[in-house]
Amino acid sequence: MIIRSEILERFYEKVVTDEHIVKQKFTVDAEKFGRAFAVDKAGFMVKGILIGIIIGLVVSLFRLTIDYTLKGLFQLYPYLREHPRYIPFYIILTLICGVILVQIIKPLYTKQQENSWFSSLWRTIAGALLSLCPGISAGREGPCIQIGGFVAQGFCENIFSENPRNKMILVHSGMAAGLGAAFSAPIAGTLFLLEAISFDFSPIILFTSMTATISSVMVTYFFFGITPCLYVSHGASLPLDQYWVLLLLGVLIGGMSRVYQWALFAMRKGYNLAPKSKNWNILLPLLLVIPIGLVDPHALGGSHDLILEVASQNFLNIILKYPFYTMLGVLFLLTVVRFVFTIISCDATAPTGIFMPILVLGALTGALYASILIRFGILQHQYYLNIVICAMAAYFGASLKTPFTGVILLIETVGDVKYIMPVLIVTWIATIINTWLKGKSVYA
Repeated sequence: MIIRSEILERFYEKVVTDEHIVKQKFTVDAEKFGRAFAVDKAGFMVKGILIGIIIGLVVSLFRLTIDYTLKGLFQLYPYLREHPRYIPFYIILTLICGVILVQIIKPLYTKQQENSWFSSLWRTIAGALLSLCPGISAGREGPCIQIGGFVAQGFCENIFSENPRNKMILVHSGMAAGLGAAFSAPIAGTLFLLEAISFDFSPIILFTSMTATISSVMVTYFFFGITPCLYVSHGASLPLDQYWVLLLLGVLIGGMSRVYQWALFAMRKGYNLAPKSKNWNILLPLLLVIPIGLVDPHALGGSHDLILEVASQNFLNIILKYPFYTMLGVLFLLTVVRFVFTIISCDATAPTGIFMPILVLGALTGALYASILIRFGILQHQYYLNIVICAMAAYFGASLKTPFTGVILLIETVGDVKYIMPVLIVTWIATIINTWLKGKSVYA
């Protein structure tokens, strides 16, 4: 009994001692965290707000220009179909724009030449507009990230006079603000910075980037409203006994994302086979735009409108109303065309983005998968939207190796958190499958 008591006393003393050590450790860690978070926090907040406001303004005007131009294409191509004699003139005009584009962006891709922040900024904007406005299958978010970085660099060099460490923090925050403004999604913008650019989860970077991103997104609200950019009429929540279809979807998307990565790297190697004409490869997607636009102009560009159309219940009704295998073939053909068009466009030498084209491919793949399940009575039609949204997030997260950003981006842009668990499941499975297949991020 005495021996047992001594053992218990020693054990108690050890527990108390260990508890005291743990408390000391946590106190020290908390103090370090607090000091790191308090490093000129007010100054970084003010700078982040100023940078974010300017970035939000520039990106909003950039987005408006692209949106209105693409709407003009919806009117232009039907007119060209009815008046084919004007098509050669449009081809010549496209080639002229391509030549101007190459001359504008050439300094951006010439390592021997050092560009100022302002030169890089206007060349990026002009090059992106000349690439995206004709309708190549590329997104606006890549240029928006660059715009944010260059604007922040301009502030650091001409107004703030920051040291290299602080300059890096503000430039990275500007990049996050640019992406946030591109989608009006502040959390996704910040998360992408941490997950794919800085790889630094320090409190001051998180605080400054979130401040800049919130400011830039608030500015975009005055231009585009507070409605999420991919807002769709919300469908019913997927019941738990149907979650098994998500497992198969994750495996499918994981495999498709690996094929996408392989095709993107292969096309990149193909373009590099002719290094002297590397700056001119943008002419290929610019010319490919014309026949696609003559068939269906809604398939052009980043295809924000195509995503909204595919995610609608009306789209599903059309597939199920007409001969199923015929419509399935049409949807499959559209997916293949968009896949090839995206690979050719996104690997061309131009300041463009890849986010929206990936989301389009995810939406089309999800629509194919859901249509088959619904047609054979495996899935009820009211859950169609769940599958499409999950496929978009998973395709994005697995292809870019940024699953956190993929999940948050889709939740923010569709405007409903009820999809978060299905989206998490499919995105994680797709990312695991992609990793198992030795996939690499398209930014590698």
